[in-house]
Amino acid sequence: MVLSAALSGNVLADLNDGLVAYYPFNGNAEDESGNGYNGIIIKI
Repeated sequence: MVLSAALSGNVLADLNDGLVAYYPFNGNAEDESGNGYNGIIIKI
């Protein structure tokens, strides 16, 4: 009980903390994190 009470505070980390780029593979190469690291789609 003491351990679970101690861990119930801020156990989950913020997934956006330290995020550099986010590419959700939704049909474009735009960085959805807002940092502007957009890519270029090259079709071969």
